[in-house]
Amino acid sequence: MKRSKFLRRVEPTEADISKVIKDRLEIWVAQGKVRYFRAHPVRLVTRKGKTFPAPVEESQKGSPDFFVFTPFRYWWIETKRPGEKLRPAQESWAQFTDRYWKIDSVKDAELFLSSVTIAIENGL
Repeated sequence: MKRSKFLRRVEPTEADISKVIKDRLEIWVAQGKVRYFRAHPVRLVTRKGKTFPAPVEESQKGSPDFFVFTPFRYWWIETKRPGEKLRPAQESWAQFTDRYWKIDSVKDAELFLSSVTIAIENGL
């Protein structure tokens, strides 16, 4: 089979990877199995009719994208583009717990979701 010279492999974006995780989490939330929230440390401020992002509090810099909870477990999730490294502020969060996941591929997202599935099925 001849491949077209116009076909190329498309890497998932950070948004694609986040969507894989969020979609599964939403199903589990609807089933009452997990709770989660997204951390967006950017806050919008409106002054004189103009809206703009305000500086992030120093303590919030680098916070994970998702905080996921079952009754007895928790995970902190940082999503990245494939191959992208953590920034120093994110590294400091990662060093705070052994339940921090850096997910930069759909395969990593599925691995994380499998570990949550195991925790749910075993009541962990």
